[in-house]
Amino acid sequence: MRELMQVNPNGKLVWKIEPNKILEEKLQKILVMYSSIIKFAKWDPQKIGKDRGSYEIVSGAIQMAINN
Repeated sequence: MRELMQVNPNGKLVWKIEPNKILEEKLQKILVMYSSIIKFAKWDPQKIGKDRGSYEIVSGAIQMAINN
């Protein structure tokens, strides 16, 4: 979600991009990237949830989806 949000000059947290729009248009691309992480971790939620790399890959997938 942090890829879709920003803090404006008065310190208020706002959406950079409407999240529903991204989900409607780009969810499939994001899920393809995330499913790769899940398969690599052999479907172990502990590995996925505790691995910083998982979050970085998903962050990158969201950034790619936004920019393409």
